[in-house]
Amino acid sequence: MVLMYGECQKNAFLAARVYSQRFPERRVPTDTMFKRLESFLRENWPSPKKPRRRTATGVENKVAVLQMANENPHCNQKQLQQLLALVKYYLSSCWVTALVCGVTLFFVSVMLSSCMTFQHHTRSPRCSSDSHLIANKTIHLIHTSHKWQPSQLDLLRNITNAFPNYQIHLLVITNKSWKLIKVKRETNETRLNQTHPSLVNASDNTLDDIAKKYPNIIITYKTYRNVFVNSPLFLNWISLNHQMRIFAIRVLEIWQNGGLSYDLLEYKTHSHRKYKNCTNIAEMKVQSYIKSGYKRYEHLQPEVVSIDRNGFHMECKTPCHAFFSKVLQKLRKADENSSPRDILYGPMYTFCKAGVIDKEFCHIQNILF
Repeated sequence: MVLMYGECQKNAFLAARVYSQRFPERRVPTDTMFKRLESFLRENWPSPKKPRRRTATGVENKVAVLQMANENPHCNQKQLQQLLALVKYYLSSCWVTALVCGVTLFFVSVMLSSCMTFQHHTRSPRCSSDSHLIANKTIHLIHTSHKWQPSQLDLLRNITNAFPNYQIHLLVITNKSWKLIKVKRETNETRLNQTHPSLVNASDNTLDDIAKKYPNIIITYKTYRNVFVNSPLFLNWISLNHQMRIFAIRVLEIWQNGGLSYDLLEYKTHSHRKYKNCTNIAEMKVQSYIKSGYKRYEHLQPEVVSIDRNGFHMECKTPCHAFFSKVLQKLRKADENSSPRDILYGPMYTFCKAGVIDKEFCHIQNILF
């Protein structure tokens, strides 16, 4: 009635007519009833609520009341309330169960939202390395399915000669699966060299020849998806360029396992304008790092990282080092125009001040390489 009275702009006669049309089976109120109802509500709204008397009625209280009534049949209701202490703040077992389930669901939802959030670059990555060896003697090298250049094969030979007692793990990034490559190698090795572009070179020396000559080289084949599927970069590696993808894989290998890593210079690196041939300069730097790498790594402290500004070489004996965790955080924010030098500048500046980076590459607090 109140709603109809408002719809009819407080016209009592029109409100009574509309009420009779909508509810023909009911008794039609007069126009004065609408006016009296309006005045009553204006004077008595909101209506005072009477305090509700709470009673603790539950299975446990019923059993207790019946037991005490059987023991003392002469006691009245007031005495039973005093003996049982039936206060008005009693919570039944159903309410307690609902409260526990609500709190549990709340914490589960918070944990799931923190794990599935897209702001993953703000959190520090978790390292799940099974390696607990401090003096890890493993060299991690990365190469794609492109053709091996003579300079890259020379770098591989120099590494094997400079580190005769070290294990060399060569990861080849390919578009084919490892099973298909393994079957082809077992059936016809010559045919594999003709079909796989990463194993063919214009000269007589190929990757297979070096692998046969140096048994400490272990070659594995993986795709980018297989490498990054269980890593902190599984949502970001697609936005990286090819040079940054190889650099990210090298960082992951050192972060998870420790050891050494050298850049095989598969992609062009940025250099100063005054240098015309930056590829030769980068190759000279890598060759110098390889020559002095054995002594430097043998005398390297477990908590110290040895690295240059372009990421040509990375050395660390401790897996799950905090420096590489910081580098992975920077890699999460990288894009197609990023370079290893841009990624390493911030972490190197921070850790050089803390004395964690090798002094050879830290000039007091100024990073000028």
